Order: sequence, then C-alpha cells, then structure tokens
Amino acid sequence: MNWQNTIVATIDGIVVGWCCRSSRRSYIPYLFVMPDMQGHGIGASLLNRMETILELQGASKVHLETPADNVRAVRFYERQGYHILALRGEPRSGHDPFASVHLEKQLQPFAGEIGED
Repeated sequence: MNWQNTIVATIDGIVVGWCCRSSRRSYIPYLFVMPDMQGHGIGASLLNRMETILELQGASKVHLETPADNVRAVRFYERQGYHILALRGEPRSGHDPFASVHLEKQLQPFAGEIGED
C-alpha cells in the first residue's frame, strides 16, 4: 500500500479509519473504519474526500469493490451514489471462490485552474 495516497481519520490522536486510492487509476481498494466507530459518518467523510481528490485530478468516475457477502458495505456504497457494475468470483489459492461486488460512481472532474485567492 502506498501511504501517500491514503487519508487517515483520527479522533483524539487515535486512528479510527482510513481510505486509500490507487496511484495509477481512479480506484479505491481500501476503505476501513473501526467497527465500533461505524455508523458515525467517518466512512462517508473519508470517501467524499477521496472522491474530491480524484475529481481535482480530472477523474470522471471512480471504481471500488467489496466482498459480495458484506451487504452492509454494498448498501453503504449505494447510499454514497455508487452503482453495481458486476458480481465476480475469483479463486483464492485453493479456497472457496471469493465473490466481490464491483461498483462505480460518476464524478464531476474539475476542469479549471487551481489558484490562490
């Protein structure tokens, strides 16, 4: 993981969540919030900030995925404006296939110049 592409949420100096993006494409492979801190808007704030960064870099859409059996996560992403693209199963080193839901959200890329005001 490349930490320079990561946003970290802290409360009183304690890390409670983080969101990481790919450096080569508009893809978010990780969004994590401590279980006891979920449901307080931390994940939505992290995701929104990461989407803003991608928009400022000119991205017109963002992709992510989550395990198919994590219904709570799928519903969370749908509430954030993501749409399901596909359900995929991928074998993981001899274990049962891992099914994931691939989601996408349209962004509004920034087309102007960023200047100092």
